Amino acid sequence: AEGMLIDYYDKVKLMPIGEYIPKPFGFLKEIFQAIGGIDYIPGQSAKVIKYKDLRIAVPICFEVAHYSYMERLAKDANLIVVLTNDGWFKDSDCTFQHFRFAQWASLHFKTYTLWVNNSGDTAIIDPYGRVLKKLGYMERDVLVDVLK
Repeated sequence: AEGMLIDYYDKVKLMPIGEYIPKPFGFLKEIFQAIGGIDYIPGQSAKVIKYKDLRIAVPICFEVAHYSYMERLAKDANLIVVLTNDGWFKDSDCTFQHFRFAQWASLHFKTYTLWVNNSGDTAIIDPYGRVLKKLGYMERDVLVDVLK
């Protein structure tokens, strides 16, 4: 889109403690804010971003692991782009497990998935869950491919 804003997506499935304080733990809110925590407000709807002939589902981080949410978000998508930051996990098994959800999404929805991670692995996954190209943990480079 040549640097133009096409649309936006607000994360709907927030992570407890990291992105919001669940009601039973409201007493932690002051402590959370004192240490720089942010109590985000979730987005209101699962929507795809449309650009030319693309219908892009953009789950953010662990939204890709919410099966029922992904069913709503990606049902009409022909591309999934997962934006995430696995810096929390460093180079541990957690990043590997998180990445597996993206492979599941490709396989389940029969579409390509771009796993875009600013600190962990980044990859292009085909509709069969196979990794076509991948950058490793903290590797700086660009992945380019033609999706069919």
